[in-house]
Amino acid sequence: MSLVLYVSDQRIVGGRLMKSDLEPTCEAMVSARLQTLAARLSLESSPSSAIGDHVQKAARVLEFALRKKRPAEECVLSAKILRIAKEILSSELSRPIHMPEVANACGISEGHLRRAFRTCTGVSPRQWRQERRLQFCRKELVETNRPLAHISREAGFVVQSHFSRVFIQSTGMSPSEWRRVFQSASKAGNAAFVK
Repeated sequence: MSLVLYVSDQRIVGGRLMKSDLEPTCEAMVSARLQTLAARLSLESSPSSAIGDHVQKAARVLEFALRKKRPAEECVLSAKILRIAKEILSSELSRPIHMPEVANACGISEGHLRRAFRTCTGVSPRQWRQERRLQFCRKELVETNRPLAHISREAGFVVQSHFSRVFIQSTGMSPSEWRRVFQSASKAGNAAFVK
């Protein structure tokens, strides 16, 4: 049995690619937790197909429970401005990014950028950037053997204990446990997609 789960701005349900309607912060949490579950199941010597069925059903119920309760608001930023903001927020993860810097590059006020970004993405610019930082860390932990301190600093987490706390909140696992589980799954040929 191979179980690969990933929730981003799109998800696969029953073999069909669908646009996600989960809140982005919930998506990140659900994605990380489901990846953890998938990796642990892939390490089982003879996982039952019934387990996989239950996991899929539980994932669908969880997705349903986390769906947005309010109607989606229309994005008030142009695609170009949103792209610029996301590029800046995704760049140079090791250094702090200040919102006036992003707003200036976009040519709009800081307050308008914060409100409009949240309307367009469902999360604040700070939350969006934090998820990019965690995404980078999850990938590096699996694909490299670099020390945790180096990875966390490169992602902008100056204090490693803060990094560990944020990582555990997001994934339900410590960074070292994430590395162990996903590198083991990768070596077994059953790796869940980590992004």
